Amino acid sequence: MEEPCPLSNPQLDFSLRLIEYTREKMRTLVTGLRHEQLFKIPQGFHNNILWNFGHVLVAQQVLCYKMSGLPLRIPSYVPAFFGKGTRPSEWTGTIDPAEVLGWHAETMTFLREDLENHRFKTYEPYTPSIGVELHNIGEALIHVAFHDALHFGIMMSQRKLV
Repeated sequence: MEEPCPLSNPQLDFSLRLIEYTREKMRTLVTGLRHEQLFKIPQGFHNNILWNFGHVLVAQQVLCYKMSGLPLRIPSYVPAFFGKGTRPSEWTGTIDPAEVLGWHAETMTFLREDLENHRFKTYEPYTPSIGVELHNIGEALIHVAFHDALHFGIMMSQRKLV
């Protein structure tokens, strides 16, 4: 007998809808900014708005796909720009904000499809920097929602300074 779709679980569906909502707010914030505003690192910060925007993509891909033993659904060069511990001041090469904007919507479509198609069968336990261990895709989605909201708040603060 086939397993029910994970999205039939109300908590998983809510987590996914919350992530989608926050990502839409992020896209709206980024779309209204000039190139120099996206790349400026405000005083007191280590990263810029574009880094925060890209970082949530990489974090979601690592927490959902990598920890489930699946390939990432973003180009292989993206984590070098936006992965944990990276900084725009250390970037080698350039990144197009329009590309990052496209991945934002695309990765959410892939995530929803992959959940519906039961691609997340295993999960390697992982402890993100907040210190709460994740054991499955459901917990990963809850953490992604929290993580996205945290970085959206940072982006809103940075917008006031750029």
